[in-house]
Amino acid sequence: MQFPPELIYRIVYFLIHESQTDTDQLGVNIKPPWSSVHGFSQVSRTFRTIFLENWFQRLYITSWDDVTSQDILMFPDIFGWAKELHCVQKSNPAATQYWTTNGLTKVRKVRLDWPCSLRPPYYSMSSSYEAAVLFFAPTGAARITDFDLRGVDYPTPRVIYAIANTFSALQRLRLTLPEIWCGLCNTCSTPQFKDPLPLTIVYKDGVGLPAHYLKALSALQRLEIVDITVSAHPWGGTTLSAEKGGNDNMWSGECDSCMILNYADEEFRADWVERKRKMPRESRPPSLREVVWRFRRDVGSSDSLDEE
Repeated sequence: MQFPPELIYRIVYFLIHESQTDTDQLGVNIKPPWSSVHGFSQVSRTFRTIFLENWFQRLYITSWDDVTSQDILMFPDIFGWAKELHCVQKSNPAATQYWTTNGLTKVRKVRLDWPCSLRPPYYSMSSSYEAAVLFFAPTGAARITDFDLRGVDYPTPRVIYAIANTFSALQRLRLTLPEIWCGLCNTCSTPQFKDPLPLTIVYKDGVGLPAHYLKALSALQRLEIVDITVSAHPWGGTTLSAEKGGNDNMWSGECDSCMILNYADEEFRADWVERKRKMPRESRPPSLREVVWRFRRDVGSSDSLDEE
């Protein structure tokens, strides 16, 4: 019995892609184990071609030179199949080391896992705060439309400038962070709220981020969505929820100490909220239509990468 290629493709797609389980743990390959699915590729030549094309749509790499190694060069079709890149940084980078999409012309989505124990994921050839770029080769970076950064200790606006300066065509930005920038005291900390912690907060029309983040991303003409997952403590002094009236302060990264201290002054609080609500369009990405905050109850550090 011969199966039509369309049915084979659907079966393979389900086995590889729909069985993927994302995880907050850095460095974990979300594809199913090769040992659990590779037998499917041995059924026939047609099955094998479709299986390998789907398997290599997402590349998991843990070294700068994985995409130029002899192992991958033995399978030149990979350069035409790959659409996503999952890069795992395991040590501090040298000045001449960059992640790259060299030859991977169809890659539009990149995930970069960067443990908090490492130095920041950017470098700069000048002292300007706004001149930082990621450790990512310019070749191919202009094609990336979806970037997912996880980890990173102390995510100051310089990290956000580095992202914007590296991926000029970005449409979707995802961040998974242990801390967030407070625009009042200009430091990073883990958010704190009264229990129950909020699950998700959504903003429309280009607001909802710290002002310094918005400014850093303002050059990205095509950026539409920013999706941030951040750790949160349940012992804060303020309440936040997605219910009506549960976010009158338009929370955008402010730390618990600043909210308790400054929001006691109603005039200051009202003025601060109004400034966030009416952020000038030139100070934010022109196409930004949605900002999503997701909160993850902090149960301790899970920063270390799995040893292979």
